[in-house]
Amino acid sequence: MPGSDPLLRQAKLKQINMQTPLHHFKLGDIELLSGKVLPEAVLAYSTYGELSSAKDNVVLLPTFYTGDHIRNEEFFGSGRAIDPSRHFVISINMFGNGFSSSPSNSPPPMDGPHFPDITIYDNIFCQHRLLTEKFGIERIRLVTGWSMAGCQAFHWA
Repeated sequence: MPGSDPLLRQAKLKQINMQTPLHHFKLGDIELLSGKVLPEAVLAYSTYGELSSAKDNVVLLPTFYTGDHIRNEEFFGSGRAIDPSRHFVISINMFGNGFSSSPSNSPPPMDGPHFPDITIYDNIFCQHRLLTEKFGIERIRLVTGWSMAGCQAFHWA
C-alpha cells in the first residue's frame, strides 16, 4: 500500500496469515509430464472467503516463482478488486516452493537433488484435481497472478 509503514504492513500480513490455516491436498503418486512418478505428492493451499452455494465466486491465485501463499495475501483484501467478502480465493503453492511437494520435504528417493523436473502443466493438472476433487468446482471466475503465476493463469485459459 503506497504510503503505509512497511513494518505495520508486515504485521498485518502476519495477522492475516495466522487466521488462515495452510491445508494439504494429498494427490498420491502422480505421473509427471516427463513420465517420472512423484510419490506421495502434496499441494499446499490456503483459502480466503466463503465458497458460494453456486460455486461461482472462485478466484484462483497460484504462487509465483519464489512466492508462497503468504506473499499472495498482498494481492487481495477488503474493498479491492479481489475481495474475500465476495470471492472464494484459493492460493495454491507451486511444487518446489517448500510448502507443496519440494526437494526439501519429499521422501526418498525423490528428495534433494533427485527431485524431478516439474512443469507448469504438472502444476495446473494437480491444481485442477484440487479444485474438482476437494471442492467440486467446475468453473472459476478468475485465475490471476504475476510472473510464473501469470504463466499458470495463461495455461488455465
